[in-house]
Amino acid sequence: MPKEQPVKRTYSTKEKVSLLVLFLIALAYVGLTFTTEIKPEDNTYNLSISTIRLLQVTIVLPVLAIWTAAWRGSFGVRWYADSITQIKESRAWHFVASGLLAITIAIISSSFISLAESLEYITTEQRVIGSNFVVTWLTMFSFIFIAKGAHSLAQTQNEAKKDKAKQARNAAGMVIVVVLYVLAVFSNESRTLPANGAEEATYYLNDVQILVFAVLPTIIGWASGVVAASNLLRYRKHVKGILYREALKNITYGLLAIVSFGIVMQGLIQLGFLIDLELAPLLAVIYAILILYAIGYMYIYSGAKKLRKIEEV
Repeated sequence: MPKEQPVKRTYSTKEKVSLLVLFLIALAYVGLTFTTEIKPEDNTYNLSISTIRLLQVTIVLPVLAIWTAAWRGSFGVRWYADSITQIKESRAWHFVASGLLAITIAIISSSFISLAESLEYITTEQRVIGSNFVVTWLTMFSFIFIAKGAHSLAQTQNEAKKDKAKQARNAAGMVIVVVLYVLAVFSNESRTLPANGAEEATYYLNDVQILVFAVLPTIIGWASGVVAASNLLRYRKHVKGILYREALKNITYGLLAIVSFGIVMQGLIQLGFLIDLELAPLLAVIYAILILYAIGYMYIYSGAKKLRKIEEV
């Protein structure tokens, strides 16, 4: 008997358009990155131009991989939500998709803001303030949207009762993290102006502005992310379908990974861990950060793919 031929994956018009937009964004980023002049004052480690370009390749490639996973993950969830408009979970999944897209826009925007400084369109101070503002606030709103969607999903299952003991443990853990974060921020001598060998300040804002525009949105974002993950796990316990449960698990793990790595990154920044590092350890930290973030976004992309498989069944 002839072997059954595998079904060839076809892309809808929406998918093709989204991939084209991502390709154009990535093309612009790569083109600007590798055509930007490398100034002597920026060559801190006195490397050759060819070595710098090679290092850029090793950073740009994983960055593009993260963008792709985040982009396709967010649109994958949205297309799943579009396919189930006849059931009540559709609106909830649209909120989750919108939140995931906001995170994607945040990480892409941050990269282009850094490029704007390299091209001398903005100053270092403007780049730091702009990047912090865009990433912090978009991330906060993204997790709020995801948390709203996750809460709505959990509400669809009447038996998905809240585990008050687990909630108390999560809240206690979050309080500890928040207290340590706030102490770290306002103990950071470089928060307003460069100090202790730092080439740039962390915020270039006064303490009231730091609290309002950086600290509070960051805390709200983290808390919303944890609440979203908790509700998705609660929802997952009471739904049917192995593939659906696996998709929920992957998306939840991805969210937890992104929140966790965000907390770790803030710790490294506030404690000045990255100041005056030699090239090798600095690259090791950068690659570790990229890999960890990639794991989080790959989990979300994997979950989105499983949701699409449900749609195709």
